Amino acid sequence: MKFVEREKIKEFLEKDGKFKLVNVLSRESFRKVRIPGSINIPLKENDFEGRFSVIIPDKNSKIVIHCSGPD
Repeated sequence: MKFVEREKIKEFLEKDGKFKLVNVLSRESFRKVRIPGSINIPLKENDFEGRFSVIIPDKNSKIVIHCSGPD
């Protein structure tokens, strides 16, 4: 796992698009603000790992986890 800057994620979205963008914030936060195309799997809800493996079953997928940032 590695940290990816916001600009790199934007580049992934514009050029590649072959990855899963997962927002791990609460459902309420996701409803307020989200990156188009992102999937919400709240980290603090029960059975995060189980839900993650159902929604993204391919363990070889390129996955970017999005959480709150400095702004």
